[in-house]
Amino acid sequence: MSWIGISTGRRMIRHPASSGLARDGLLPAGTILIEIQFTAERGRPQTVIDLNRHAGWLRHFSVTLTNDAEMLVEYRQDAQVTKARLRFAQPDRDANLRITLTWHAPRRIGLMTLENHDTGEQSQSVFADPHPWPLDDFAALIELGDNCSVCPTTTLLACSDAVEPVGLRTGFAAGTKIDTAAGPRAVERLRPGDVVQTSEHGMQPIRRTIIQEVPAFGRFAPVRLRAPFFGLQRDLTVAPEHRLLISGVDAEYLFGSDEVLVEARHLAQMAAGPRLKPSPTIRYVQVLLDAHVCLSVAGAWSESLYLGDLVDHPEKHAGSALAGIARRDLPRHHRVASPQLRGYEAMVLVSELCA
Repeated sequence: MSWIGISTGRRMIRHPASSGLARDGLLPAGTILIEIQFTAERGRPQTVIDLNRHAGWLRHFSVTLTNDAEMLVEYRQDAQVTKARLRFAQPDRDANLRITLTWHAPRRIGLMTLENHDTGEQSQSVFADPHPWPLDDFAALIELGDNCSVCPTTTLLACSDAVEPVGLRTGFAAGTKIDTAAGPRAVERLRPGDVVQTSEHGMQPIRRTIIQEVPAFGRFAPVRLRAPFFGLQRDLTVAPEHRLLISGVDAEYLFGSDEVLVEARHLAQMAAGPRLKPSPTIRYVQVLLDAHVCLSVAGAWSESLYLGDLVDHPEKHAGSALAGIARRDLPRHHRVASPQLRGYEAMVLVSELCA
């Protein structure tokens, strides 16, 4: 079933009851995902979630962020208590954070991850002996009733009955046509060895594709860019952080490079298309090559999956969508295809393009 519960923090999108699972059942493995803005102050920790349940037996679940960049997680079932702690890089106030908690009780292992969307930094910590979750507690989280307190800056709260991957950028919306040696093909239909058109190296074979289904809200909400902006010949739908290659005199004048990579969420300020009919989830597909390159898509250039030095970090690899592939079989990407703009730089470029 995967994402069985989704809320924006103010509005329920999908209730766990719609999954068909028995409400009194237990989930031996699962994921809780939360997106918030960081507001912790000295002496005033930020309560992300505080859930208290007394039906049948005592359960308590809490996630707290402190001003000195520490995340504390506690889950109590009667006398059994799981506690976990994670240190992370100090964020700016109002930084956009994503917290992901995954567990697999039969394997007696859990993983907590904090991603800072503003800086790209990611911190992780493994914890032992997680408990199975009652599905009824998932429902209580999503319902946001009197027994559940959620931080007011929450923009996404989602629950899955599977261990969801973390860490890799999401990419093209399923159905996007990528230019290949055999003509445009839907990205989800590409296979290892298929040859795609790249900006720097001509036709290149792909290593594999990675498909992820995620909630279509919060920082996952798809961005639709309208043609003919940026050379697009048809509208393009991608994840907000997915980057397009922008070229021209403005880029060269402002940043000393005639080509720069810009996240779609920034480009949407001048080229956003009509909002898509809302759906609880969306499938994104990324294309992995030996090098980080830009692919020909809809008349423009957009990036392939960037791994950086993921292969050198066993824990990050184990929590990612590439966990099933041996690290020795994955490429190491030493550089990005072109200079990448930070948020404020992207806004300066977009302002010039709009002038």
